[in-house]
Amino acid sequence: MLITWLGKNIYMSMIHQLWCLYTLRTAWHVSRIIMRQVSWESRYIFDFIIEVYQACKGDWNLLADRVKISDAALEAFLECAAVFLANVGNYYVWIDGRDIYEPCSC
Repeated sequence: MLITWLGKNIYMSMIHQLWCLYTLRTAWHVSRIIMRQVSWESRYIFDFIIEVYQACKGDWNLLADRVKISDAALEAFLECAAVFLANVGNYYVWIDGRDIYEPCSC
C-alpha cells in the first residue's frame, strides 16, 4: 500500500498495515483505561461525545438545527470536545515523567 505522509510517498507492507491497525486498537482501549484512572466522569463524557457524533452522523450543523442551538454554542461544544479528546480526559504525560492533571475549560 502506498501512502503519502509529510509529503513523502511511503510503501506500507501488510505487516506495517497490521501493526498500524493493532496499535490504533490498543490506543483506543488504553485511552478508556486512562480515563477510568484519571477521573470517574471522563468515561461518561467520552461516551456522550461519541453518542452525539453518531446521532448526527458527523453533520454538526444538522445537530445545531435539530436541538436549536446557536453557532457559537455549537462551536463552544466542539472546542470543548476537541480539548477533551485531545487530552484523553485531562491527562497529560510530559517527557520528564511527571503526570499533570488540568481541568477542562468547558
